[in-house]
Amino acid sequence: MTAKLFVLLTAVCGLVMTAISARADDALRWVGEAAYGIDPMATSGRVSATCVTPPPNSVMAPRGCRIYPVHASKSEMLQEGSVRFDKLYDSGLALQVDAMLHHDESLSDVHIISRPLTDYGGALHLGYRGADYRFGAILSAGNDGNEWFVSPGIEGQYFFDNVTLFGQTLLSQRLRSHNLQSVSLALGVRAFLSDNFTLESSAGGAFSRRSWSGGITWPISAPGRDEVGMLQLAGKAEYRFDSLPLGLFFKYRYSTGALHSNDYYLMSAIDSGSLFTLGIRFYVGSGSLIDHDRNGPSLEDGNPWYGTNPFLRRVYESFRGVPIPT
Repeated sequence: MTAKLFVLLTAVCGLVMTAISARADDALRWVGEAAYGIDPMATSGRVSATCVTPPPNSVMAPRGCRIYPVHASKSEMLQEGSVRFDKLYDSGLALQVDAMLHHDESLSDVHIISRPLTDYGGALHLGYRGADYRFGAILSAGNDGNEWFVSPGIEGQYFFDNVTLFGQTLLSQRLRSHNLQSVSLALGVRAFLSDNFTLESSAGGAFSRRSWSGGITWPISAPGRDEVGMLQLAGKAEYRFDSLPLGLFFKYRYSTGALHSNDYYLMSAIDSGSLFTLGIRFYVGSGSLIDHDRNGPSLEDGNPWYGTNPFLRRVYESFRGVPIPT
């Protein structure tokens, strides 16, 4: 109920802010988004693992594997909301600011967690807009429900007549300690079948490493390390009404990841799953989808820990069954 109320308030506040900003400055463009998603794989929890016990002469007592795959029975899997605004200056300078929230109930029935997780964050995009391209830097910061992260990176778009190519790479770091880092890359293409109907396809990957020096999970002081590699494929369709500043979108994402760890003698694990998302967007300051894409806040924050697509956080929790230890 709380997540639904937040998504509603996000939409209402976004509409109010966009209306005010549109009156104040025609060059300031806004887009607000509210979405609802269902993960059909979460009901089965597709996780496979290979574990080993320590050698007989090892000083470490065997403790076995500790993997709790996701077994969710909630019909409400996730809700999310975001607001973005953008301003283009005569010099070509382009500024975009984002705010976002993501509420995930797919882990609320998992062993040990038994609660939904809510993450939130924001991003600042600063770049240059040329005649047929946009290139710049992004600085994102947010909380994954347990820890604060910061994610700097670079991003760009290249515009053809009815096609847009886009890409982004980010380096994410946990702020409390320096034992968790990740690097992510996403590339995609967006094709406009008409000014108000678009199809999008993208592929992304991420690599994360977490290390510690003992005292967290091992009964004795011993070094530990987790490494996760992940691939995500996504497709999206969006339609904007000609007579209304509203659009509907449908997104499908497939993710697969592999974990290698020596924590609890876990050697490797593989997880995969799908996510379907249906949402609504409202626009102020743009006349069509292609106008929004070329001259509006069309950049997205692709960090893997918080926001609208926290796929690394989800796969860590699938493998571990608990939030990342502090």
